[in-house]
Amino acid sequence: MHRRRLTHGTLTATALTLLLGILPSHAFAQGTMEEESETRVITMTAFHVPFNDMEKITEIVEKYFMPSTMEDPHTLSFRFATHAWGNAKMNAWLITEYESLAAMEASTEWNAEWVERTYPEGTPEREEYDKANEKFLKYFDGHQDNIVGYSVDHSK
Repeated sequence: MHRRRLTHGTLTATALTLLLGILPSHAFAQGTMEEESETRVITMTAFHVPFNDMEKITEIVEKYFMPSTMEDPHTLSFRFATHAWGNAKMNAWLITEYESLAAMEASTEWNAEWVERTYPEGTPEREEYDKANEKFLKYFDGHQDNIVGYSVDHSK
């Protein structure tokens, strides 16, 4: 049985497919007007978590998601952000920066391998990971992905 896993690769696979068709044409159009500048890719994944559950979700992200992301050689930066003021349904964001779309794709593979190495099938650690993953997916299933490209020249 194929089960979804908590990796940042699962967060962006569908959006990557769509972006591959859009970003190259944008880069080409920019290149015809001026010399191409260095570009980067940022993924922003948003989902809603009830106020009373945010602490649990934060613990899951810190324990199971952040270690692989922080070790990932393809990730330039990562942030887990939460909206701490407002309505009873808080927003949470996973924001990851990559050098390129190719780096983002490589990151997907790297993180899947990391999970398999760190939490081998049939171990108590994997069982704990799978339970945490199920809790996380309860909120994550309604997520929204955004993948954007930006020019390094336009950043501070």
